[in-house]
Amino acid sequence: MNITMEREEIRKIFSDFIISYPEEQKNKIWEEQSLKFRKFWDDRIMNISSQELTDDDSDEIIRILDSHGKGNTRTSEAIAGVMIPQGAFRRMFRQIRKQREIADCLDNIFKAKTSEERISKIDLLYKLAGKSIGYLTGISGNAIGCFLAAWDPFSNTSIASLNHRHKLLEVLGVDIVDLKYKSIGSQIEATNTLLKTE
Repeated sequence: MNITMEREEIRKIFSDFIISYPEEQKNKIWEEQSLKFRKFWDDRIMNISSQELTDDDSDEIIRILDSHGKGNTRTSEAIAGVMIPQGAFRRMFRQIRKQREIADCLDNIFKAKTSEERISKIDLLYKLAGKSIGYLTGISGNAIGCFLAAWDPFSNTSIASLNHRHKLLEVLGVDIVDLKYKSIGSQIEATNTLLKTE
């Protein structure tokens, strides 16, 4: 099958999916999921005077972020299969909570008013965190991608992985060769925008 036929077939499948997609029902679910994530973030991560995080606190949020989260079923609504182990997610949340500079940087990413601001804050996060918090700053951007989608599911795509975003855009015929050489923040922001408009 040639690339043009693949693109046409994918566009048809996507068009059929959109026609049958129960948008109102799904939007309600994602409004609720986003509110849970935001409450967790504000009350349990940003509020350092609250009690220490428990596994149960984190697990409820992990079920929103990752379809493989403990307790999820095939019918559970989650951002994506983000390939971050449950224990790694729990450790990540505890480490973010303790490392205030990282928590503040993530908070600024979520609340950025412009693309430029979000890009610079994501790039800063990657510099600040390096490899000190496992999975947070991976080359695929999975953690940031799923966090952004949970924070605002109507402005951010649920395709968390940059690798998957790149592949989908290529299949859709979008030229992203130059994008692959830009900063991680630029890639995350640009691919999100491109996928929302394609």
